[in-house]
Amino acid sequence: MAALGPHETSTRSGPIHRGFTLVELLVCISVIAVLIALTLPALGDARRSAQSTSCLSTLSGLLKGASLFAGDYKGNCPNVFLRKEMVFGENLANFSTATTTTGLAYLGQFSAWQGALIGYIWEEGDPMAAWACPTVARAMGDLTQAHNPAAAGMFSYLYSTALITDARLWDPAAPERRLRSEDREFRRFVGMSDVLHPTRKAMFAEVADHHGREPRLLTDAACARANAAFVDGHAERLLLAGVEPSLEYSFNLAWHSPMRPTTTAVPFNAPAWGCRGVDVNR
Repeated sequence: MAALGPHETSTRSGPIHRGFTLVELLVCISVIAVLIALTLPALGDARRSAQSTSCLSTLSGLLKGASLFAGDYKGNCPNVFLRKEMVFGENLANFSTATTTTGLAYLGQFSAWQGALIGYIWEEGDPMAAWACPTVARAMGDLTQAHNPAAAGMFSYLYSTALITDARLWDPAAPERRLRSEDREFRRFVGMSDVLHPTRKAMFAEVADHHGREPRLLTDAACARANAAFVDGHAERLLLAGVEPSLEYSFNLAWHSPMRPTTTAVPFNAPAWGCRGVDVNR
């Protein structure tokens, strides 16, 4: 190959190494940020959907426990006061979870229902996830498990008081009965056969929607959906707009204040006519 003359230049150039400019880097970062922003909500929705499905499975397990309970107690719905070993007074029952003993009023079973199902779906000492919403059990952690495992169930699900009391207590034309719900006249054990609409009568329901984008109590007007389990054995996630309004009632919790009744009106918790009424319109 001939050498180049003094006035000649090479037309061949070697590889040129050029980095990204600042503008190009900023554009790339912006594109990645946008993609992440678009993807994360979808991933969050998928995770919450999976958690909700797991929660529905737990609710189905509670229904199976209730069915086993009914088989042992002449077809009656779960009721702490049917467990003779737990009752120590006219209004109070011994609710033991190995580490905690709590006195509860008759109607207080809507939140403290776990004692009735000991030995059916869970045993004392079982992990919280066995009988509580998995999301709640995970959030509460091991410390609560050690000190009060029942709390996870209480904070997860409520048990309809429609299945604890005489249907006459829920006569919408007689609200005074619910203001003196301590009367023995309106206490009875409700049989599964007393439920006239098992596909529309909730037995257990979430205390809050733990599977939405923001956890909300059922009593929160912005709460749109919740998981519930029905007497016929199925569990589903429902729009609260289709749920019948619950009637208010008063009861005294021994540890709360015997002089100050607590008034409760929670979805899926005793609408008109109790076990003979419906929770869901469809």
